[in-house]
Amino acid sequence: MHTSIQLRFCSSLAFLLCCSLVLHKASAQGVTPALFWSPEKPMSDLPEVNGVDPLSADLLEQQYLNPLLKHSAESAVVFLQDKLHVDDFTKFADVYSIDSDGGAFKNIKGFIEEHFSLELPQVEDPLKAVEKLKSSFAGVVHTAGSLEAVKKLNLQPKQKFLLIIELTPSTHVHDEEQAIASNDALVGAICNHLHKRSIKYTAMFTGKSASAGQWRNVDTYSGRHLLAEPVSKNGTGVFMNVSGMYFFLRDVQVYIKQKGVDNPTILNLTVTSSSADKSTVDNKTAMVQFDLSGTPDNGTEAYNVQILFNTTRKGDRWVIENILLTVEGAANAAASNGSLVESPLRTGDMDLVVPILYSYHCSRMKMYVDTIRHKELKDYEGTYVILNGLQMQPFNVQHDAFFNAQDCVGFFSRAIWMGIFSSLILLAILFFGVMMVLNLSTPDRFDDPKGKTIVIAQAEDN
Repeated sequence: MHTSIQLRFCSSLAFLLCCSLVLHKASAQGVTPALFWSPEKPMSDLPEVNGVDPLSADLLEQQYLNPLLKHSAESAVVFLQDKLHVDDFTKFADVYSIDSDGGAFKNIKGFIEEHFSLELPQVEDPLKAVEKLKSSFAGVVHTAGSLEAVKKLNLQPKQKFLLIIELTPSTHVHDEEQAIASNDALVGAICNHLHKRSIKYTAMFTGKSASAGQWRNVDTYSGRHLLAEPVSKNGTGVFMNVSGMYFFLRDVQVYIKQKGVDNPTILNLTVTSSSADKSTVDNKTAMVQFDLSGTPDNGTEAYNVQILFNTTRKGDRWVIENILLTVEGAANAAASNGSLVESPLRTGDMDLVVPILYSYHCSRMKMYVDTIRHKELKDYEGTYVILNGLQMQPFNVQHDAFFNAQDCVGFFSRAIWMGIFSSLILLAILFFGVMMVLNLSTPDRFDDPKGKTIVIAQAEDN
């Protein structure tokens, strides 16, 4: 019996962990798990959990909270932690051991094992659902932050109430695991206190948020970059989180070569935390837009540069469909035919197809204006853009960080193929040489010393 209960808890948490890896559109926008348990009320009549799509705050209230509290004598206890993520169970619940006691979630583990329980792996803004429940609740609403405060409340077994417990923040503390364990102990103490007072209740444990900070300076994950050229001297770059999309970029160089202009324009552009603010994303597509500005090395007039990535999610992968360059300044005073307004860039043999959970990375992404397929841009032949230290993940950000990177340099670049073919040619020459040496043989016939001597006549020179 004990083993089956352990398996039940491990399978429940494993379900939460697996659901954190599925495809969803709001993985970085406040999605947090929610755990329910009740000593008396079964939960089998509630809708089945869909681990693919996040559950909105309205659906959480309508399909789960309201049905659980429809009984006149049923009370609710909501335990709110400032931040909760499925990764917290991975780190602190010891879910990989069959004999686990729950780690930092010891008491919550016990309630899930012993009572009727339900796990919702992805809930969008559960705090909103709690606030709506609080405003529409028919009984008495209490708020507390400790066991002593709960004991002072006049809670009666036949009185319907909503008790909201504000747990101690687990972020920005020295020991996050200890903070979570302390909150778990408070959950256990309050539930045991209600049990001793014979109060029927349904409990929910969730977090107010699951998202991290919106911006920070970091060192980019360089990934694998075979034969990559040296990156920018700028050792750090700028990380940007826009609507759940993650971007990282060190700096940008633009080289504008225009027909009829003697000196090319060279722009060294600096990336800021707001450079990607105009980027947008939906279920199937994402428009990644970098807006940059700067003055050329050989001039004083400011230029505005826009680099646009159009990406599409296609089944188990996402694809960069095209990359467009727009430059506004002295070289493009009017948006006339042939000017650099949403001009396509040539990506060459770069791999622009990325597995759905992966990010895209390129240490030095150099792209020329596509004058081959777009003859109207022939006046800008030789114009190019260099993006240093680019990393982007517009879809399915997991664990509040970039996932493994698909590098723009493929496994077999041109230089590698040249090396392979040259090696094969040399190996072929060596093989034939060795085979020829192995085929050498000594004469198998010799003069018989007892026989007649072989005489070879020689003609005399006159």
